Amino acid sequence: MDTTLSLIKTLLNQIYAMEKSILENLPMMADKATSPRLKQIFHDHHSETRKQINRLEDVFDKLELDYPEESEIHKLLGKGKKILKEMAHVGAPSKEELLASLIAENRALFDLCAREDNEIQDTVLAVGGQQIEQLEIGCYELLIRLVQRIEHNDAEDLLKTNLNEEIHARQVLSQISSLEPLTFIH
Repeated sequence: MDTTLSLIKTLLNQIYAMEKSILENLPMMADKATSPRLKQIFHDHHSETRKQINRLEDVFDKLELDYPEESEIHKLLGKGKKILKEMAHVGAPSKEELLASLIAENRALFDLCAREDNEIQDTVLAVGGQQIEQLEIGCYELLIRLVQRIEHNDAEDLLKTNLNEEIHARQVLSQISSLEPLTFIH
């Protein structure tokens, strides 16, 4: 396997594991949201994430690569759970570690503000969602560039569809967190 295809496989494994983890966490985010609009956004993105996972499986197939089994996904994501405990972490975290860290940090932040009003809780959820979307966007942008190098248009189109959905999700979450006035900021 050449270097570019090897990089593509590594990144596909990472984004696939991330999407699976996000799919698992979106219902919790919807349950914790108090705004009906934010709840609906998380429910809609859950459905969209399922389709993104299916597209990623199509990309694996089109590139004739095996996609990771559930045990491998849990192994990839499990590494990220210890990042918050390792304050002296050397080197840059992997994307899985970063995602797990963002999810853990946002859960902890949400728990801290649980006694606050609903507006603050929803803002924490929306901004946390934006952070995760931004991580996904970066992964998809890099994958698209690599797939362009091997000139595989079908895979590129599937990845661009996922990228556009992630950009849209980030924009919607950004509107939620900035349009609803934050009464605690004067």
